[in-house]
Amino acid sequence: LLEEIFERHQKIITIEDGVTIGGFGSAVLDFASKNNYKNTIKLLGLPDNFIEHGSIEKLQIANKLDSKSLSNIFSEV
Repeated sequence: LLEEIFERHQKIITIEDGVTIGGFGSAVLDFASKNNYKNTIKLLGLPDNFIEHGSIEKLQIANKLDSKSLSNIFSEV
C-alpha cells in the first residue's frame, strides 16, 4: 500500500495522536528512505515533551491536531 501511495502522490501527510518520534510517521519516513522515494512528507503528532492535561479537544487545539488546524495544513502542503 505504501508503494502505491508514494507512486501516486507527491505530498504525503501522516497524522497520529501520539508522539511522532518512533511512531507511524517515522515508519513511513524509514520506508521512503529504504526505497529511495523523494516525496514531500510532513509528520503531524504530539511533540516529544510533557504536555498540559486537559480534554482531548483542548489538547488537539493546543497541538494543532484539531480539524481547523489540519484543514489549514492541508491547504499549505
